[in-house]
Amino acid sequence: MRVALARILLMRPDAMLLDEPSNHLDLESIIWLEQFLQGYQGALLMTSHDREFMNRVVGKIIEIDGGELTTYSGNYDFYERERRDCPYPAAGPVRAPASHAQEGDRLY
Repeated sequence: MRVALARILLMRPDAMLLDEPSNHLDLESIIWLEQFLQGYQGALLMTSHDREFMNRVVGKIIEIDGGELTTYSGNYDFYERERRDCPYPAAGPVRAPASHAQEGDRLY
């Protein structure tokens, strides 16, 4: 598992879809993966239940809801605070139609 993941990551694809990437990895491998993803310049769509992992890797979250994209510039904790504390979407994060996603955006 670790070798296969490393092989794919080192190919430096333009975009990656990662489903629970930290599952089944030992601590050393998780640290390596975090460091790699922090420097990754491509588009990344990731699902994870490991909030601490996401907090260390994520710098921008794009939420897809009802055909609209909402951008949150921050880690996962920031995203949760903004969603909880902002009762009016117009006063909160930047919203754009789904067709306006930018190259290099990471979707979580």
